[in-house]
Order: sequence, then C-alpha cells, then structure tokens
Amino acid sequence: MRGTAGVCLSSLQNAVLRRLLPFSSAGLLPRTRKQPYQPPGGPPSEQALDSSAGPHRSCCRRAAAWATVLSALRPAAGAMCNGDGCTARCAPEASLQSILASNRLWAHEQTQHDPSFFSKLKDQQTPEWLWIGCSDSRVPANELLGLGPGEVFVQRNVGNLATHKDMNVMSCMEYAVTVLKVKHIIVCGHYGCGAVKGALTLPCATPGLVNLWIQDIRDTRDKNIELLRKLRGPEQVDKLVELNVMRQVFNVCTSPIVQQAWDAGQTLAVHGLVYALSDGILKQLTPPVTSLGDFEEFSHEQELDGLRHLSLSVLEHMSFEREALRRTSMERQASQRPQQDGSTPTAPAGTTFA
Repeated sequence: MRGTAGVCLSSLQNAVLRRLLPFSSAGLLPRTRKQPYQPPGGPPSEQALDSSAGPHRSCCRRAAAWATVLSALRPAAGAMCNGDGCTARCAPEASLQSILASNRLWAHEQTQHDPSFFSKLKDQQTPEWLWIGCSDSRVPANELLGLGPGEVFVQRNVGNLATHKDMNVMSCMEYAVTVLKVKHIIVCGHYGCGAVKGALTLPCATPGLVNLWIQDIRDTRDKNIELLRKLRGPEQVDKLVELNVMRQVFNVCTSPIVQQAWDAGQTLAVHGLVYALSDGILKQLTPPVTSLGDFEEFSHEQELDGLRHLSLSVLEHMSFEREALRRTSMERQASQRPQQDGSTPTAPAGTTFA
C-alpha cells in the first residue's frame, strides 16, 4: 500500500513538474530526479525578477510561479493518503489537484497582466459572437478566434447541430440574440468529425443515443447522396462536414429567434465556418447572412455548391409562408365584410357557439 501511496504523491508532483520541464531545459531551473524544485527562501521577489531582465524574464516569472505552486501542493498531497490507507480516490484526487494548481497559476497570471481583469469580467458580459460548434475537445472556441473570456458565448454539441427541436441550442440562441444582443452567430464544424463519420457508416439500427442524435446529419447525407457517392474516404467525410455546416446555417437563419431579430431591424449576421485540425485554420463556407433575402442572391450562385440548394429551399419556405399568410388575410377580410343583402354571415359547417 505504501507503494500505491507513493505513486499517488508522485503523480501530483510529476503533473506539475511536467509544466516546469521547459524552464528546466532552458536552464531556468535546476534539474533533479528525486526532489521537486524548491527555491531557497521561497520564490524570487519582484525586484529579483526585474533584475533578471532579458530574453527569459517572462519565463523566470512563470517558472517561479510554478515552483511556488508545487511547493504549496506537497502538504496537500501528503494529507491525501498516509501511506497505509490509500484508496481508489487518491489518483483522481492527484489529477484534480494538478488541474486546480494550473487554474491558480492562470488566475495569478491574469491579475499580474491586468489587476482589474476579474472585477471587469464579473460585472458585465457583452460578447458580440455566439459560437455553435462541436463538442470535440480539439476545437476550443475562444482560442480559435483569438478571443478572451467574456468575448464569445458558446454552445457546443456533438456534430455542431442547430435543429429547431433542440431546446438547449434554441434557448442558448434566444438568450444570446435577445438579451446579450450578439452581432454574429458562427456555426463551425471541423474536418474529420466523428459524428459525420458515424452518419456515413453507422447503420440506423445501431443502438445508442448518439446514433439517434446524428439523424439530422443523415438527412443532409441523403439530400446530397449523388454528390457524396463521387467521393471516397476522408474526402467524402469532409464534404459532408461542409454540407452539415451549411444545413445548420439554414436552421439558424430560419429559426423564429433569428427571423424575429431581423424583422425588428437588429444587426445580426450568421456565418458558416469549418476548422482544420491539421493546421488550425478556419475556412469560410458561407457568405455572411444578414437577412432571409440574402438567400435570393445565393440561389443564383453556382459555385456555392450546397448553399445554393439550401437557398432554394429557403425561398420555397418563404414563398409558402407568404402564400399562407395572404390566404389567411383574405379569409379574415371576407369573414368581416358584411354581405350585400344585409344578412349576417353564416358560420362554417360544424361551428358551435357557447
């Protein structure tokens, strides 16, 4: 059991030491195999750090901060297990403490850079961007956009879907558009998406909620089956990734939330992007959509590929709604117009009165 406890303690130390290795290899920290680095007399003072001006000044600060964190963690790790009573919780606890240590370092660095960082962040949230992206851990919204905390409102799910029946996505969108007044909505997919691969390979009878969830991507696949049949392997997956993003842009634009914002004159643009894991670059798939009328222009652009097909669908949708509203208006006017012979309009068959 003592061996297990030793692993428990060392796993916590090693997790932090891994972050110190770059500084050690740069000669900023002494290297040792048995004991973690503990600066004699505590971490260097601000004056000492300032006196070390040069190309490694910022590294010195970060290394000293990590050394302090590691030193502070030693008693906590020792209290975690006494060598005789180690449990299954010890290793997860060590991993958690490493994450919390990283968090403390991050918070320290933010306040060093800007002492008012957290006070400003606490008092307001005014992002201009709503990000609807995939849950994939390799696609972090803030980092990809080069934006900091408080600058982008985020909604993520498997396959970056934005279906009208998903109350999670729709409620997030409603809050972002009506309360936060975001000016941009980004729908972003990523090449090599596992949800898209599943839509191409998983049989419909496969058990599990994920298989049910990706049905909307299957619908996109079926509507573009001829195009997809011309492709194989990764090219087929990546094409469906792009078509899925366009489909979700269509869903966002035709949602009551976005349509009401446009009708009210609110400035709001919807964008379709795709992210390449291979180089970290975002690619624009659709022009900015600022009104449903934009789809009229897109419907004539042959090079827009799948977006042209969706644009035609939007125009059909708009045409049907306008016709239905016109018919309803005419029927209402007819029912309110008094008959020429002065008699009371008769109620439709089957109508009852209280």
